[in-house]
Amino acid sequence: MLAGFYYDPWHGGCLRRILKVNEDTYRILGVYGNDETTNVSKKLEYDPEPSSMTNKFWHARLVVMEKNEDIYKLSVDFSEKEGKKRFTYKATYVVKERIIRWDDSNVWKQLYYHSKQLR
Repeated sequence: MLAGFYYDPWHGGCLRRILKVNEDTYRILGVYGNDETTNVSKKLEYDPEPSSMTNKFWHARLVVMEKNEDIYKLSVDFSEKEGKKRFTYKATYVVKERIIRWDDSNVWKQLYYHSKQLR
């Protein structure tokens, strides 16, 4: 259920893809977005991506630390992602809502897709 495509509203509305590697390990594939139009409250932790990085590829390692029917507790290592101030993030995947809630308060929405769209 966790594997799939996601919409990231904080970083240029970019597409994020999560691929299953094994039982509890996943890989996040993404590109840097253009954050210049992102409107995030100054009260929130927000790590904007420089426009010089726009459309460059990055990846991260996601591990499911705990799961039940409705919620997965995640730990994500962004150390391979250039420009990050913090490397380890905690997140929660809410199965029924198809969202990932990040500890910095960003929320990724999982998109519906069909395998025929990937051909």
